[in-house]
Amino acid sequence: MQQQDPLLWRQFERERQEGIVRILKNEIVDKEQIRYEVAKENDSEVLLAMMKDFYAIDGYPFDKSRNLRIYEKLLAHPEWGRIWIVRLNDEVVAYFVVTYGYSFEYGGRDAIIDELYICEAWRNKGIGSNILHFLESETKKLGIKTLHLEVEDTNKAGWRLYENHGFKSKHRKFLSKSIATS
Repeated sequence: MQQQDPLLWRQFERERQEGIVRILKNEIVDKEQIRYEVAKENDSEVLLAMMKDFYAIDGYPFDKSRNLRIYEKLLAHPEWGRIWIVRLNDEVVAYFVVTYGYSFEYGGRDAIIDELYICEAWRNKGIGSNILHFLESETKKLGIKTLHLEVEDTNKAGWRLYENHGFKSKHRKFLSKSIATS
């Protein structure tokens, strides 16, 4: 779009920065139509359905009963993190999970965007940008100094989105080890 119509591109960039989301070619929905709700117990079915779709993108195993237990545990311990459901009007279009930590390197309280999923029909319409603006505002209120996330090497759209919002690679690898607990 940038090369084809620079004027349209500037308008799109201005609207993106102002939080306006393009839904259809000629229909613009104000960011006020996007609602962020902290997930509740009765949101589990819709959340787990989106989670299943999210995991399928990269072939991750999905265990509904395991994820339901983790969901319920996080809801019971809001000091560990939060799960948000994103609605456009009354339709659920996305969810994201943020968990909290603490870091000397990053100056105190930090958080990781553990999951961020936008339903396929709603991708590339500015919703991801709106989520990141919302998340930055919310985490500031919680005293979070730094937000982290991980993104698959193959997720080019995700990389662009995150880099456009100030996320930078530290040129390190994020390593993990499962610790067995009983």
